[in-house]
Amino acid sequence: MEVVLKEVYNKPGEMFYYIIKPENSEILGLIFSIGNSVAYEVMEQYRGHGIATQALIAFSKKLKKPRLEIKFDNFSSKKVAQNSGYILVKIEYPFEIYEINLSSLDSLEHNYNK
Repeated sequence: MEVVLKEVYNKPGEMFYYIIKPENSEILGLIFSIGNSVAYEVMEQYRGHGIATQALIAFSKKLKKPRLEIKFDNFSSKKVAQNSGYILVKIEYPFEIYEINLSSLDSLEHNYNK
């Protein structure tokens, strides 16, 4: 399922977008950042379809140094991070910190949307 981001709020240091289906503008979730920290939520009935991965790839391009703080036992979010090109850089219990090389995002997005 293809998704797009719809801007709700965008000021320096803070961004908030809805994750939507382009064909009917149905809201599937949301993604936002404060500083470089990114958080997202996909509605339960849409999880497991790559929506969070697509949204995270697209949203990460809008930040200079995107970062994820994922609780060590949140295996689904760790999988999304890894599928989006993020790598584990350190552990600050109870969180694992993930960052990405932004130059890899274009190839990830292209491969994901094939």
